Amino acid sequence: MKSRLLMAFVAGLATLPAAALAEDTYSNARYGFQFTVPDGFMAVDSAPDNGDGQTFLSTDQRASLTVFGANVMAPAFAAEVANSTQMARANGWAITYEAGQPGWGVYSGMFGQQILYVRMEAQCNDTQYAAVWLLFDAADRAQYEPLTGQLADRLKTSTSCN
Repeated sequence: MKSRLLMAFVAGLATLPAAALAEDTYSNARYGFQFTVPDGFMAVDSAPDNGDGQTFLSTDQRASLTVFGANVMAPAFAAEVANSTQMARANGWAITYEAGQPGWGVYSGMFGQQILYVRMEAQCNDTQYAAVWLLFDAADRAQYEPLTGQLADRLKTSTSCN
């Protein structure tokens, strides 16, 4: 259910207003992770009240980054990644890439002309995770695809539990 809600949220981002340019680093106090925001992305005005995460839009509003934390609800983190991937498929995403090892998982795919890239990293002894979703139009692939390779370095998880 949470994955479905997040996908609906990400899909509707194009209609939301954006705030001033985001600072260089987004820190999530609730889940204890940090994300280095790429140049050219702005924070969306309305972050959730519960402190789960933040969404950033490119200055041209053609790409979005959603960074959030959550508790692992599946029996293990790897199952959480598999559930998220399966939920994306159930919502119409054609998943074209999946990879992972203990502690992290990624998947990407297309829905129409939209490309989604997701990176999830376990923290707090695999009871929580931090994730980043990058969504952009296929026409902008050359501009935003290089960013997918940087997301692991930009997402810094915590060794302590919050």
